[in-house]
Amino acid sequence: MTFEESASILNISSKNPTIDEIKNAYKKMAKKYHPDIYKEQDSNEKMAIINKAYETLKSSFE
Repeated sequence: MTFEESASILNISSKNPTIDEIKNAYKKMAKKYHPDIYKEQDSNEKMAIINKAYETLKSSFE
């Protein structure tokens, strides 16, 4: 997953997001699509994609 794809998944429009922007976007998406809240069959898949996007973006700061 590329940086751009990850940013798109987390709805980040900035080309150079800060770590705080990434964390806030992740938390917002996690609250919306967490399997305990989002009761669709694909909730685990969506959350896995969100987690992967977050890890990809976060790794650019390490």
